[in-house]
Amino acid sequence: MAVIFSNKCKELIFGFREHSHPYAEIIITTQGEGATIVEENRFEVKKGSVLLIPPQVKHSHESVQGFSDISIQVDELCDELILDTAILFLDTADVLITLANMIHHNYIQKEFNYKTINQKLLESMYEYIVRLKGKQYTYDFVWKLKESMAENVSNASFNIVKATKEFGVSFEYMRHCFKEELQVTPLAYLTGIRIQQARRLLEHNRGYKIAEVAHMCGYNDPYYFSKMFKKIVGMSPKEYRFKKWKELE
Repeated sequence: MAVIFSNKCKELIFGFREHSHPYAEIIITTQGEGATIVEENRFEVKKGSVLLIPPQVKHSHESVQGFSDISIQVDELCDELILDTAILFLDTADVLITLANMIHHNYIQKEFNYKTINQKLLESMYEYIVRLKGKQYTYDFVWKLKESMAENVSNASFNIVKATKEFGVSFEYMRHCFKEELQVTPLAYLTGIRIQQARRLLEHNRGYKIAEVAHMCGYNDPYYFSKMFKKIVGMSPKEYRFKKWKELE
């Protein structure tokens, strides 16, 4: 995981036109109040608000009194934070503001070993956000299903409906509660963490064939895998691998 870009508002802003980024974005409000509109959803933000926005998702900002924030674009989120829609948290202790300021400073200054330092800071940020996220769960079985999905990300035989029965609730109820908690269906979440694993494999293992990557990410059909990968990432697995390895040259 790495920081691709970081921006910090030097003064209060009152709006931003609709835009999107090729990478996931973490936006932390540091001052004032406003709203971020992500597709059809409106998120009210204030100091300590932490908004996670997936890649390629259009969003805009507006405010009457003005606000400032720090935005950090990352090449990947940890598995526990993979989503296909935005999600909002509130950090009342301002821990994430501190971490974001450190990451931004390192990104701007680019002093010795800054990439490694930012990677460690980013890992700490993810761990803290996951903890905030866990505290916000109303339904314990939603968290348990998420854990089961993470354990079976490479298992093509994993069945969400069967897994749900182990927690003593119907699939319809699980689906409702899961979406209420995470703003995404169980299937979309599982697809998200599988595609995230595929991205890591394609980036760091040039020798794997696409069919092998598909199998390691829970897909028996490499053509269906490629279709889902392109739908989420915006390019085919082959194109993604070429792009990433080109960046390393």
